Amino acid sequence: MQTVAKTLLAAMLTLLGSTSMFAVSSPQTINLPDAENYTFSDDDDEPEVKARVARISFLSGEARIRRNGVEEWEKAVLNLPLVEGDEIATDRGTRLEIQFDKNSHARLDENAYLKIVSLKDENIALSLSLGTMSVRLTVFYKDQSSFEIDAPKTTVALQLPGAYRIDAGRDGDSEISVAAREGGEARVYSDNAGFTLKNGRSARIFIGGPNTGEWALSDVSQLDDDFERWTAERDRAVAQSLSVAHYDKYYDNDIYGADDLNNDGEWLNISGYGQVWRPYNTSISRYADWSPYRYGQWRWMPPYGWIWVNDEPWGWATYHHGRWFYYAGRWHWSPYSYYRPRRSWWFPALVSINIFGGNTCWYPLGYRHRWRNYNTHGGPRNGGIRNPPNGVGGGPVIRDPRDLGGRKEVPGEIDGVPIGGVVVTPTDKFGTGAKPQRPPQDVAKSILSRKPVDTDILPEYKDVSKRLSREIVADKPRITDAANGAKTGAGIRKGDAPLDRELRDKTVFGGRPPRTDVIKPTGEPSDARKPGVFERPPVKTDGGSVRYTPRDLPPAEVKDTPKDPVRSERPKETPRYTPPPQVKETPRYTPPQVKETPRYTPPPTKPSRVEPPPTKREAPPEKKTPPPTKDSGESKKDKPS
Repeated sequence: MQTVAKTLLAAMLTLLGSTSMFAVSSPQTINLPDAENYTFSDDDDEPEVKARVARISFLSGEARIRRNGVEEWEKAVLNLPLVEGDEIATDRGTRLEIQFDKNSHARLDENAYLKIVSLKDENIALSLSLGTMSVRLTVFYKDQSSFEIDAPKTTVALQLPGAYRIDAGRDGDSEISVAAREGGEARVYSDNAGFTLKNGRSARIFIGGPNTGEWALSDVSQLDDDFERWTAERDRAVAQSLSVAHYDKYYDNDIYGADDLNNDGEWLNISGYGQVWRPYNTSISRYADWSPYRYGQWRWMPPYGWIWVNDEPWGWATYHHGRWFYYAGRWHWSPYSYYRPRRSWWFPALVSINIFGGNTCWYPLGYRHRWRNYNTHGGPRNGGIRNPPNGVGGGPVIRDPRDLGGRKEVPGEIDGVPIGGVVVTPTDKFGTGAKPQRPPQDVAKSILSRKPVDTDILPEYKDVSKRLSREIVADKPRITDAANGAKTGAGIRKGDAPLDRELRDKTVFGGRPPRTDVIKPTGEPSDARKPGVFERPPVKTDGGSVRYTPRDLPPAEVKDTPKDPVRSERPKETPRYTPPPQVKETPRYTPPQVKETPRYTPPPTKPSRVEPPPTKREAPPEKKTPPPTKDSGESKKDKPS
């Protein structure tokens, strides 16, 4: 029977495969706990809130975040969960990476402002108001999901796996830029135009000035700066981590971030649990008296309510999936509990919570304890962390041996949770950023044996927000006003629907369907060089002339327009051209009479006031001899003889 059970379990897990919309992997048998100690659950362990969650997977510098519907800004930290509606602002000199699943990452440069508009399995939409962002899609199928980025007056719809860069610029800039590389391809839309950006190309889109709506293409190799080099470095680090990961072997694709565990611990096969992970001593030596859910803080995140944010850099998967248990004097983590649902859902925290002596206490949820959904007081149903009425967020401490899988309890522990696993904080400081502490042993024993109480034990966020410590609360970013005044996107988003198809039909095709001609393999010229982008309506003749419908008129209007009988009769009644009658008595043109009216008569020459100089032929005028004068004393010998 055990062999048959193992075979059936392997077959079911193989059929499940991966549930991630961004990852398609070959079906493999996941190495889970032994079949005789494993129970497959349909939906008993599914949470009520199933909103998709991303995380901050890398952070260098300072960044701030604001939750949807919350006025306060918080400090961003590593492994901080992100959901739809969150806004992120990076400070000067900051680099931040967001991981959506194991195959998709977005990275922000300094002085950037980003909002997560939509975060669904089938659609991701981001709004980048300011700054620079890159997106890396390792695996992507546009027929199964969409990934779009709204920049100022522009929408970029990604089409293929690859690397992309969007420069939204600063407040007041009249242009932005988009680039595609590593096999990427995107459709880029503005308010009145659209085009396809091919791999290896970069485009400048003008969003202001006289050239609004135009773009200029260039080679992507021109992009070479510090942000580009850091992006390439992160790509290499992620690729290296994925190359040694154990997806579809020890854990499925929904437990993304589990590849972070490779460098900080080891995988072991323990009877009754299967493949489990435990941290190296060197990975926890920096934490005094370490135990799970001790080093971190509680934060508020709609729609989940209170969530646990861990301090350990490797702790993303271990605090939102599976179970921690204490075995052979060491803490171990299993990617799954004894009861495993069909999909590995994300949980805000897998703990049991209770009140004792004015302190809020919690410890890791037992390996064989189910997750319980509770209807919160005065609010929507969620995963049991916000105001559970029975006093235990994540499920009560079940004392029925049948719920322990037949395993006997060890004195001083409950289902693999020792007294050293209990953590407390003053109730009036819960959620404010206060550091959790270790209670005395007798208090821890009482907490482990305490029955659930039917009361609300966790405070509402409105009662805590005014007492948040500087470890959580942050000042309003300086770039907030500029970001809020920037219009992003080339269209108005309606719900979670992507804009790609709507913008393509509107801005590129003008509301008309494009041609659907397929070029035949024979390469006939009539098919390969058929002119026009759209199918023109049928040609109609009118009195022997050809009448075309303007290109911007929808075909449906042409087909429904009846033939105009008046226009068809006009050529018979009124000729298009009638030459004027020729009159013989009056010629069209009479040349002027030359004799009577000369064309040009030169004006008479006026006499010159200056007499012309004498010519050589004229004799010079006679000189008059002056009269003789008296003898001036000259001697007669000097006179000529």
